[in-house]
Amino acid sequence: MSQVGAFGVNYLRTFDATTVPSLPAKLGDTGSTVEGTFIFVKAAENLTQYDWVSVKDDHTVVQMDNTEAGTKVRNFGAAQVAASTNEYLWVWIGGPNGGGSGSGIKARFINYTAKASVYTTATGGVCDDASGGSFVLLPGVIGVTTVGGTAAAAEVQSVRVLSID
Repeated sequence: MSQVGAFGVNYLRTFDATTVPSLPAKLGDTGSTVEGTFIFVKAAENLTQYDWVSVKDDHTVVQMDNTEAGTKVRNFGAAQVAASTNEYLWVWIGGPNGGGSGSGIKARFINYTAKASVYTTATGGVCDDASGGSFVLLPGVIGVTTVGGTAAAAEVQSVRVLSID
């Protein structure tokens, strides 16, 4: 795994080996932009834009939910684009002062109050602020705005590179 600068970090698109035979990075490479830190990964399942995802040891990503978060994932973050299974993408994984109001970096929530702690739900890719039971705290990140009873995207802000301790 290596660190690259903003050059080559295009978190607004996906890549596949057929249409882009030379991928812009190797799996597990990280890069930084003014919006935060990103990791280059491969989707292990279909992802909806702004899904919360967990990064596996092989640098594949799946939707984050209560069960997935309980596996103590290496990193977690938010996919800024929709991706089909086996497509490659840059996933936002926070960073010091990553995201924030006006950054455009978003993640999916339901019934979430702005600036509350972020917890997983039973629904893949969607988090909220309810704790207890099987919900798992996602440390180091908050949502910037309130989201009502329908899953929707809200801007997020981090204080560090995101991982479950």
